[in-house]
Amino acid sequence: MGLFDIFKRKKKARPSYEENLSPQDLISLREKQVKELQKSAIKTAKERISSLINELDKEIPAIEKVNLNEKKVEDKIKAIVQGNLESFLRQVKRLKQNLEELNQKEFGGLQEIAKEADSVLHDFEKKSYMGFEKATYLVGKELGDVVNSISSFFRDIKKIISDNKKLIDASHSIERIKSVKQDILDKDKAKEEIENEINEIKNKLKKVEKEEKALSREAENIKNSEEYKKKAEKKIELEEKKYKLKKKIDELRSLINLKRLAGIFHSSEKQMPIIKEMKEDFQAAFEKYKAEKVLEMTSEAENKEEIRRKAEEISFLKQQIKELYEYLSGKDELLELRKTLSQLDTERALLIQEKDKIENKKEQVSLDIKRLESQKEKEISILRGCDL
Repeated sequence: MGLFDIFKRKKKARPSYEENLSPQDLISLREKQVKELQKSAIKTAKERISSLINELDKEIPAIEKVNLNEKKVEDKIKAIVQGNLESFLRQVKRLKQNLEELNQKEFGGLQEIAKEADSVLHDFEKKSYMGFEKATYLVGKELGDVVNSISSFFRDIKKIISDNKKLIDASHSIERIKSVKQDILDKDKAKEEIENEINEIKNKLKKVEKEEKALSREAENIKNSEEYKKKAEKKIELEEKKYKLKKKIDELRSLINLKRLAGIFHSSEKQMPIIKEMKEDFQAAFEKYKAEKVLEMTSEAENKEEIRRKAEEISFLKQQIKELYEYLSGKDELLELRKTLSQLDTERALLIQEKDKIENKKEQVSLDIKRLESQKEKEISILRGCDL
């Protein structure tokens, strides 16, 4: 190994100031470097495409000059080869035209021009293969020159790409960083929207809880009021009188001899159905036909006075019960409040459930942002260590 070989193998030192650059400044620097190096690499690739075009310019006339009449084979074979030779020639001319158009285009990176050149040449290979195979039966060198030129071009393009691997890697890193940064912005926006949703739900919860507290205080005040206590007492009194009424009606039933009444009114189509109903359900029949009817039917009974007194007691009790119902028939404010409180409790539970669900979503978005930030830092680290 000579002295000059040592110098050639020595790595280019990275400028020390790059180590202190902020991520954004580093990205800007690398973008500028990549842009300049891409221009140079694209220029090299286009020069190689121009070189291939020049080679084809020489090889096309050579194919056109091929004279199959000099070949000592059957005319039928000559005709087949001639047709395939012409087909191959058309594809070579089309390839040259496509390469010329390719060289006129503007490209953002070496990868783009290499990809399009690869596509053009693969299209040529696909469409010219059959013509080439059949034409080589009689024609060798002229077709071989075209194939050799294309093969050499492929090798050179691969070498250009290989020589610019660091440039391509840096370009990919910059693209990935931009993509990740946009993803982070999108996620940040989504997170902000989620936080707004959470705050909106929290405000609704505060409103519901405030209303619940106010209504609970109102309900407690009602429960402690004299009016409520009085109504509670009246409700108890009502139940007691209803029980007493039932008992009095049962007592009245025991005073009436329904069997005797049936004997008296057995021929009365009007009275017998009533007696039958009394036997089946005295309470219901009494409510239906009232005390007057009972007194009328028992007017000849020996204990009619006792029956009358019992009927009066029942009428008096019923009047008291009616008055109690009228007193208690007003709107039950406490019951209405409890219904509203129950509805608010359900609403609060649903809001909490919704908040938990959205907070889980926020947590997932935060994890996504953390992952993207880590990915961005990794790409920046790669970019910082990249020697261009």
